[in-house]
Amino acid sequence: MRAAILALAALLACARLGGARGDDDDEREVRVAGEPMTDEQRARLLDHARTGGLLWWRLPGAEGPRCEAWRLVPDPADPERGRLLFVADPTPADLSSGPEGHVPEDTVEGRAEPAPSASSSSRSNAAPSAALATPVPSTRAILAAPASSASSLLALAAWPLLPAPDPPAPSDSPVLVPALGSPTLQLAYRLAEGHLTLTAPELERPVDAPPGEQKALGHALTCVFTGVSLTGPAGTPGRLILAARERFFFSEAACKEAGFADDPSGPDELRTVGCAGALADPATRARLERPPAKDAADAAPRLHRARALHHLRRGSDGVLVCDAWRNRPERAAGHGRLEHRGRDERGRFVRSYAYDVGPGYLTLQGPAEYRRVRVDGRPTDVVRASSCLVTRGVLAVGPTAIDLDGGERWYLSRRACDEARIAGAAAPLAATPLLVSTCE
Repeated sequence: MRAAILALAALLACARLGGARGDDDDEREVRVAGEPMTDEQRARLLDHARTGGLLWWRLPGAEGPRCEAWRLVPDPADPERGRLLFVADPTPADLSSGPEGHVPEDTVEGRAEPAPSASSSSRSNAAPSAALATPVPSTRAILAAPASSASSLLALAAWPLLPAPDPPAPSDSPVLVPALGSPTLQLAYRLAEGHLTLTAPELERPVDAPPGEQKALGHALTCVFTGVSLTGPAGTPGRLILAARERFFFSEAACKEAGFADDPSGPDELRTVGCAGALADPATRARLERPPAKDAADAAPRLHRARALHHLRRGSDGVLVCDAWRNRPERAAGHGRLEHRGRDERGRFVRSYAYDVGPGYLTLQGPAEYRRVRVDGRPTDVVRASSCLVTRGVLAVGPTAIDLDGGERWYLSRRACDEARIAGAAAPLAATPLLVSTCE
């Protein structure tokens, strides 16, 4: 089961739209659960990109939906692909399409390439070529891949924050100039089969550099397409259904006035395929832009030794429940997976999250859910995956629990969780076992 869940990252990340595809005699039909854009929308999008226009991303917020501006920067050699760059404070000129050939100031073009010492490096020091050779990559196998190569990997996966290299000795330290500029968030976009596909979520943060130089630290985030994979017995074609879930709009007004996600999309709305959801969480962005202090509470050593975590939640009926999540740590502390096995009205399931934990933070990617059902009388493996990436602050690590921000607590033993349940401790409301109720 675990292998099936891990394999979905590769399947969803390297999916191609437009009918069946075969790799090593594995035929798989790929389609999108959503209507393609109209010819008018496609022509409008291409013209909007040519003039450096903005798309507005509708995201959930603490006080209601919010709309973010993202600038289209097309590839000069291919107008149907390019980059989507986050614009933190749009000016009045940004609210209309920019001049032809416009390139925003916060692009990485013309900026000096980061020195090897400033680029993302792996805790395991694995070679990038090793990651490319892994047929079904695990989270750790991809860590060594630099951000620039993320789009070529099978799983497009790289945990977002890696430790900086040791600084030089004080006597050898050059005089550094404080970093200039602001962090850059970007996605790669492509038009394919009538759908806008967003991949390669990245953040680039300027760092201090010697006088006359510019350096930046790039982070490639995990990219798992939101969707469903159906795999039947050997010899039967599989199906891959990609979800067009993230909502982008041609104007800020259309974004603010949009209805519910279940409503039919209008002419100003684009439903995108891919993994834009990896950049949706403000806490994950904040961790990358302003890494927590190294002396902050670090749950990695304790989590690495734990056989399981126990999560207290309040069900829809108001009853407190302790859910057991089996811990599958990887060799180096800080990475692993949490799995919960359960049963509901649809039968047995396994739900899992990948995690990355360090001083002051814990980042979850998922969930992925595995079920075995019967389709047309044949046993079929169904795996659902989500591009969701969520970060929680770690406030304290004790002998019996890990305290997270928002008043949530993960218990390190069943006894500790049961005692909290009997005492009526505070717990998040969730109808089903989920570590992050906003990601399903």
